[in-house]
Amino acid sequence: MLFHGVNQPSTRFPSDPSRWPEGGRLRVHYGQRVLWLPLSEGGRHLSPTELSVYRNVGDVEIDKLLDLLEDDSGRPVQPGQDVLARVMDASSLPPKASGLEQALHAFHRKYTDIPSWADTEQLKRGQDVFSAYLPAIGLSLYYRSLVPGFSIPPLA
Repeated sequence: MLFHGVNQPSTRFPSDPSRWPEGGRLRVHYGQRVLWLPLSEGGRHLSPTELSVYRNVGDVEIDKLLDLLEDDSGRPVQPGQDVLARVMDASSLPPKASGLEQALHAFHRKYTDIPSWADTEQLKRGQDVFSAYLPAIGLSLYYRSLVPGFSIPPLA
């Protein structure tokens, strides 16, 4: 079954509020009516408190690398600083004893070495398909979703 954004259990509910699950309430957001039932009461919706746990979850590996860079320079990485350029620069140097250099090398190796289980022929075929259909994909994204999506303020 394909995902359909409006065919969700929270958008299909009885019109009689007495038949709603206990704790459920109607919310209208951007013209969409939703039966709001918090996760804590058996529903599918998270409260702001429950969501706050997930707000700072990121990529643990890059977070450690950013912490090492901050420890090295004494200040956090600033907007506009290119961390990837720093990784690339360190990868061309012989590994040094510092923890930062070793971490930069390990990070670069992990994301540039092709694993032994990878089927390079299949990757090549995928690249060929992508290259062949890129113009059609780009046009359909541009004219059918990106422009209309970003032209409607509540969705953008």
